[in-house]
Amino acid sequence: MSVKKDSVLLVSDTHGCVEPLAAVFRWAAAQGLEQGLFLGDGLGDIDAAAERTGTSIAWQSVRGNMDDEGPLSVVAEFAGRRLYLAHGQGFQLDLGFDILAACARAAGAEAALFGHTHVPFFGFFDNMAFLNPGSVGRPRSRFGTSFAVLELPGTGPLSAEFWGISKTRSEYAIKPLVF
Repeated sequence: MSVKKDSVLLVSDTHGCVEPLAAVFRWAAAQGLEQGLFLGDGLGDIDAAAERTGTSIAWQSVRGNMDDEGPLSVVAEFAGRRLYLAHGQGFQLDLGFDILAACARAAGAEAALFGHTHVPFFGFFDNMAFLNPGSVGRPRSRFGTSFAVLELPGTGPLSAEFWGISKTRSEYAIKPLVF
């Protein structure tokens, strides 16, 4: 797996876990990723990891239920593609994607990106892409800590690659996550 040109880094739910996030930043810099989307719960961790690593990624962020500030949702455009960003609280995700889809569609987006569940997910519902990168800080699935890279080709469907973060004795390793 390799990161393609029109790609954006997706991170969510860091919950104060700056060291694994710093490893993601170093990996993203090595891949040439210049833009990131943070989907809530740990907004302060972005600045802390950037300071720790000296990396510079342009971020758009939304507030999670554990954050004190920031917008609840954002409509972002990358490579001519319109994306709806929200943390996920208030959308009744345990009942499905209906509410999130309605909000994303009303915003003119073709994809809804969210966090909150701490479980990585990518799929399509009613002709809309849905992506959750999982959690860098507190995973709730058998896949462990994760983040994603969303590929935004000029035309055609969106696609995503998921990456897992594991701790070795002295450092963090990042490897493709296989479902």
